[in-house]
Amino acid sequence: KEKQNLVFKDIEKAQPQINSLFHSSTYQYKIDKLKAIGDLKKRQDIFNQIAPNFFQGWNFLNIGCNTGYFPLVAAQFFEKVQIIDEDEKFIKLCKTLKQSNMEVFHDSFRDFMPLIEFDKIFIDNVHHHIFKQCRGWEWICKLAAISNGEVLIEGPVDTDYKDIKTLFSKELQSKFTFEDFMQAMDPFFSLEKKIKSINPDCWVMLFKRKLNRINNQAQLDNLPITKILKNGIHSLVYLTRF
Repeated sequence: KEKQNLVFKDIEKAQPQINSLFHSSTYQYKIDKLKAIGDLKKRQDIFNQIAPNFFQGWNFLNIGCNTGYFPLVAAQFFEKVQIIDEDEKFIKLCKTLKQSNMEVFHDSFRDFMPLIEFDKIFIDNVHHHIFKQCRGWEWICKLAAISNGEVLIEGPVDTDYKDIKTLFSKELQSKFTFEDFMQAMDPFFSLEKKIKSINPDCWVMLFKRKLNRINNQAQLDNLPITKILKNGIHSLVYLTRF
């Protein structure tokens, strides 16, 4: 897709907002010419290494937008970019940076109800928070239902990650293993590549949506539940329209 120029209402005010919100060097960038700095540049280089064409396509979903760098990268090369984050301060920032092809939602992945499929989904160091909120790996069925291409995940894969033991109960800790994660992913996704992140005890993983060998269609009909369920805050996972 031909590159689209980014347009900002007030670029001079945007940079101080970005600077005030990033909580680590892994999210630092210059809004002018959209230039990643330091550790964010290293992260971007890893993403380009593991998935050279990931930030190009048709429909892009960013789960956990933080200060909005990667949604802006995607906005240059996608027809539609959707962003979700539970942190209101990041949502406010992304709304000020919003491009004409971007939609910003203050929501959790569990509660998010998309109406389209995405050929690229980026989960930015939040899949362990989704795991905690959904109390297990059931949310991967929903991920499969809205994916028809690639999923890039950066984050921890086991309890070696420093925050896991404070975030999770002992019961959840026992389920948060790479083996259990892959068992949940395997019916729907193939692991294409996995390399170390620059973040301690984290990995960058590229998955590809599996297709049915007979009719070459994504296996949406094989999901455990294939209708919308949104019964209240005690539901484990809110599923999609499929």
